[in-house]
Amino acid sequence: MKLWQYANLNIVWHLQALALNVFEPRYRLMIRRCLDGDRRFGMLGSVQPVPAGTKEFGCEVEIQDSRQLHDGRYHIQVRVLGTRVQLRNQT
Repeated sequence: MKLWQYANLNIVWHLQALALNVFEPRYRLMIRRCLDGDRRFGMLGSVQPVPAGTKEFGCEVEIQDSRQLHDGRYHIQVRVLGTRVQLRNQT
């Protein structure tokens, strides 16, 4: 599963809609691949190292709408699905 670490993702609710501005090259590539596939990816809420012995959780989202801008950025609307994502290995 493709993963996006999003620092402002603290609490999201099932079926909640989020509007995202995708500007980093690695995430623009990820979004292009998602749009060519099942339109789903995982979002993790922390960019800090996770302490040893703990697990990091996120959620699966699905792209509902997308618009690519002339400079390559994407404006996307995603919907939070009910699937919880657990990061097991960070290497």
